[in-house]
Amino acid sequence: MSVDELCERLRTSFARGLGVRRRDRAETRAAMLAVYRALYAGDPDHVVFVSSPLAGAFAAGLVPLFHNDSLGVSRAPADLGAEAAAPAGLVEDLHRQMTASIPLVRHALPRGRENLAEDRLWSAVYAAVEESLGREAAEECYVTTFHQDFLQWDEAIMDGLENDLPDDWYGYRDVFSVSRLCDSRWAGILAELGVPGLEGWQPFVEAARVTDHFWVRPGYLVVCDPAEGDVDGREDSAWPPPALRWPDGWEVCGGARR
Repeated sequence: MSVDELCERLRTSFARGLGVRRRDRAETRAAMLAVYRALYAGDPDHVVFVSSPLAGAFAAGLVPLFHNDSLGVSRAPADLGAEAAAPAGLVEDLHRQMTASIPLVRHALPRGRENLAEDRLWSAVYAAVEESLGREAAEECYVTTFHQDFLQWDEAIMDGLENDLPDDWYGYRDVFSVSRLCDSRWAGILAELGVPGLEGWQPFVEAARVTDHFWVRPGYLVVCDPAEGDVDGREDSAWPPPALRWPDGWEVCGGARR
């Protein structure tokens, strides 16, 4: 298969793949646990669900804070009252979910803004594609097959978070957002076409079928429920598409919260 044929196959698959998912937390939990195990060879202390990417950005910073509170770990001065800016009801919901999953072995959790284990795995996957296709072909396939709807939604969500998150919380946003969904579908299609060395990314491919937003950190998972709006998956779909609204009412359209 030529590079042009491969790109066309990827573009067609991406265009068909746009759309809103049904909410199934049990299925999503199982998929995300597989992702976590692929990175950390064990289970997280906590798995919490949130109702929007905005709530998820707060939860990614609050879960380890609340966990460490329960161990009697003193907060840094900058973290005192950190939950005050969180959306209404989120703090109580996180406490409820975390209380239901108290780990047997309790240890402090890092309050990290990045997932270095995920970055390392993705680098290995991309290197395998380069080795199989060649560097130029891999780059061409990667860049040209990202359907504009994906990238524009990614920008819209990032802009919405920038508008609504306080400055000291912005670092906890889902930095990959919809682009990680692109990565997973890209790797999944290449694996179907016989590109070797992508097996390690398969849990992310499966997760991309059930969720767009998640935060995998040492010791915990934060997973976002799907949006309730819709994205037109046709190649000629106009932008901006209909607004995406999440269950807690957070909404984006064309890069702005409505």
